[in-house]
Amino acid sequence: MAKRFEVIVQPSNDYMVWDINLKEPAMFGDRILDGMSEVEASAACEIMNEVHRRQMQKRGVRQTL
Repeated sequence: MAKRFEVIVQPSNDYMVWDINLKEPAMFGDRILDGMSEVEASAACEIMNEVHRRQMQKRGVRQTL
């Protein structure tokens, strides 16, 4: 399964998590995942991709490599 989220660097040199499917900044609850350090954004991105993977698995969506 392709990853849904990726980390991008902003012009201000901080980082954000980008939702590839929606083509907009990722949200966690009511928080936009931006203005983070690279380490924070990478960790958030990894968690978001894992949550998405598990949701798709529960729905019976097959993973493709």
